Amino acid sequence: PPRSGRRGARGTGAMSARLEEVFAARVDDERLWHVAWSPSGRELATCGSDRNIRLWRQSPPDNAWALAATLEDGQSRTIRCVEWSPDGGLIAAASFDGTCAVWEAVAPPGGEAAAGLVWELVATLEGHENEVKGVAWGAEGKLLATCGRDRTVWVWERCDSDDFQCMAVLNRHTQDVKSVLFHPSGEVLFSASYDDTVRVWAAFDGDWYQLQELSLHTSTVWGLSLLNHDTLLSCGDDGALVVWRREPSGWGSDAERKWSPLGSVQGWHGGECMYSLDASHPRGWVATGGGDDALRIAGLVEGQRELQLLRQQQRQQHRGGWRGIATTRALAPLSFSLSLSLSSPAPPHPANC
Repeated sequence: PPRSGRRGARGTGAMSARLEEVFAARVDDERLWHVAWSPSGRELATCGSDRNIRLWRQSPPDNAWALAATLEDGQSRTIRCVEWSPDGGLIAAASFDGTCAVWEAVAPPGGEAAAGLVWELVATLEGHENEVKGVAWGAEGKLLATCGRDRTVWVWERCDSDDFQCMAVLNRHTQDVKSVLFHPSGEVLFSASYDDTVRVWAAFDGDWYQLQELSLHTSTVWGLSLLNHDTLLSCGDDGALVVWRREPSGWGSDAERKWSPLGSVQGWHGGECMYSLDASHPRGWVATGGGDDALRIAGLVEGQRELQLLRQQQRQQHRGGWRGIATTRALAPLSFSLSLSLSSPAPPHPANC
């Protein structure tokens, strides 16, 4: 059952804010792989090895977090990633069974809308040869990207809530593709891979092609996040957080602008893998989770070429011993609420994550 309580950790340096644990959920000791805030910031979706998606929300009168819905029987193996559409009306889930399931919020019988408490499985996207590792929505909710162990990235166009057409299969990666991320423009897509690279894809007249290969990491690239339209962040098994900056406008379309490394930070997590990161755009803060079981927050200061060093951290301990923070999410523009998903005591091989 969910646990409520408060545990805090003071940061170091100039930041005086305090992190407090306000909610923790456990699902029968299953591994939780991913968390995602709804666009409104009022709901939280979790997924994991139990093959279900759980939606949590704050309930009156004390605003305590509670389970609002469980989306069951949509997929037959671990659900690795879950993401809300920009309007909050759809949820896409990537699974190790090789599919991406799409759920839609509907009004319950009686006609009174329940703000997403009733959900229906409306589409199952198939095509990947095996495990689907990541999923991402485009900014307008018309495009969806999936990636997986088969080394491909698929781009889907949403024609209706239950109708998705494959626009492109991108196959330049040489190993598992771990995550995907759309640029807010919708014409640029990023993918991170076990082949140690980040690939930048662009669309021209509806056709997708590789614009650039970013090769600064020395091991698996796990996570991607945009700090703003021109600043991309990546993290990986080498323990590095790399900051990429998009070059100024020039000839060609905006989507064709190249990306170059601005700087990198090593050793934030004591030499351990950095599994995840997420950026809070208004504040310029970045939250990272790593193999040292620590949640860390840093800030990118205007005029500097690197992220500042650790500002805050909070270690989470489990009776069996956590083995890394798998997902870190920042919620903006609220007061930088954080959620995280941790793997269970026996971590799988990175190729199976």
